[in-house]
Amino acid sequence: MKRTFLFASIIAMVAVLAVSCKEKNAAGDAPKARFAYATDGLVVTFTNASKDATEYAWDFGDGAEISKEENPVHTYAAAGTYSVKLTAKNAAGENSATESVTVEAKAFEIAIDGNFSDWNDLPADKLAEASLDDMGTMEGLHNIKFIANADYIYFYMEYEGDGSVGVLDIFMNIDGDAATGHDSWLWENSGADILFEGGTDATNWYPDFFTFLNGDDNSGWNWEPQDAEGAINLSEIKAVNNGHLALEGSIVRAAIQGMTSCSVGCLVQGPNWSGEVGALPETYVDLESGASVVPPMITVKLD
Repeated sequence: MKRTFLFASIIAMVAVLAVSCKEKNAAGDAPKARFAYATDGLVVTFTNASKDATEYAWDFGDGAEISKEENPVHTYAAAGTYSVKLTAKNAAGENSATESVTVEAKAFEIAIDGNFSDWNDLPADKLAEASLDDMGTMEGLHNIKFIANADYIYFYMEYEGDGSVGVLDIFMNIDGDAATGHDSWLWENSGADILFEGGTDATNWYPDFFTFLNGDDNSGWNWEPQDAEGAINLSEIKAVNNGHLALEGSIVRAAIQGMTSCSVGCLVQGPNWSGEVGALPETYVDLESGASVVPPMITVKLD
């Protein structure tokens, strides 16, 4: 009798274990999360190598929305190191894997050829730009762009093509100190230390390179031109959209001694220095107060 009871107990335990194993097999094994990645500038392509997973959740570490794609491609807004977490799931549970992913902005160069297409594919976090809007007080200058790499400061200027513009100016504050440079009425606390200025014809700009010495007005400029030939490279002037004219150029950083930072404002004048007809960033009219607001220069990020 006892043997019969013992045998029955063993049979019952085997049955329980069989049911348990059957349930586990029905659910499947818990997943194992793993992934690889490849970077291309700020763009990262993730390759999912998880095992036994049916769902995925990607946290890219930059505050972006969680992705449920199996193999996502993600673009970061800025260079840096991000903690990326992949959570793999199935009916049996979930598992996570975390990797530190470092992205860097691509090195870039702009061909100074008057084509302007290079300006369409630049890192947004490095590009400094200002454009004419409806609240501006002068309409001769429509768009300026500046960007720097280790060797050059590149620039693009687009202005009115109806003959009203004859002189182009680039003012640069190179030390971040408003007290050591020219304080223009066009920009708040401008402190410009460097000026590239010159007349144009139908195809070319002919700038001279001036430095600011001291003083409270234009008398503070050293109007003996420096050698701009080795400091600046220019494209020809080209016609672009809406009857505007444009040119691009590069300024050799090594040619500007003492530069520790860079803020920029641009001015266009009438033919033969006949008066200001456009500036960017531009003074604009505040809609609520009706008062004119003088902007600061735009800041060019230096590597």
